[in-house]
Amino acid sequence: MFITTDQPEDITVLKVVELLEEAGRVIKKVYNHYCNHQDINIDIKSDKSPVTEADIASHEVISSQLKLWTPHIPLLSEEGVHDERGGWREFWLLDPLDGTKEFLEKRDEFTINLSRVADGKTIFSAIMAPMYNSIYITSVKGEVFKYLYNTKRWFIFLDKSCDAHQELLKVAVSQGKKKQKGSVRVSLYQSYFDEIAKNHTVEIVQCGSAYKFCLMLEGEIDIYPRFHPTYEWDTSAGQYLLEAIGGGLYSLNKEAFTYNQRAELLNHEFIAFRNSKVREIAFSALDTLQR
Repeated sequence: MFITTDQPEDITVLKVVELLEEAGRVIKKVYNHYCNHQDINIDIKSDKSPVTEADIASHEVISSQLKLWTPHIPLLSEEGVHDERGGWREFWLLDPLDGTKEFLEKRDEFTINLSRVADGKTIFSAIMAPMYNSIYITSVKGEVFKYLYNTKRWFIFLDKSCDAHQELLKVAVSQGKKKQKGSVRVSLYQSYFDEIAKNHTVEIVQCGSAYKFCLMLEGEIDIYPRFHPTYEWDTSAGQYLLEAIGGGLYSLNKEAFTYNQRAELLNHEFIAFRNSKVREIAFSALDTLQR
């Protein structure tokens, strides 16, 4: 639960919020052009995923400012160079536009994901949802703030309690997955949902990108299973925000993700959960399926 609060005094929070606002304005400008049937630059990367001029512009805004703020801390960005990261102990991790497919399908569920990692663990994170005028961000004290920049209002997350008698569970699935009938992964999702539904009422929430993590912070999603690929810049910010409210993100082996610890940047499958009670339910269902 978020309640109204005063503007925090954390300098990093305020600087990052200002930076994300600037990047968000750039993305919204391109998105509005696209939604109004104006041409924008769209390319296909080597992994077959799309990239637009909004992705690149957001990357340039954020990377240039981070270089000025913290010239000694490198940046690992989806739209940057990835082959120099081997010896990095501390770095920024960025997805300048998470949900490019949502963007191109004219759905507003795209985000900017920014985090800071040290020794493999995330130590700061922020997610911005440009079309919802919202930024979710952690402080050095471990607080989670929400900032609505169209109204200049600040909120702080207070409620870390677990509802031991929770009957309705809201479970996330990415946009389009429910419609892709016949695939092994979709069957796995359905089996997982069915297992949870044996003991709880399940509501499926379709949502794109890291905006799912924002909805988890808002209490609109309890469990987010992911049985298809993501990259490290897709999860670091959301994982740390969840950890700050008493939740988390674990691999199917029940281990929290670490970052830049492997040769590849592709994540393993995972389950994200809003609190410890939901974690028990989420992994109990998984354990049953894996027997």
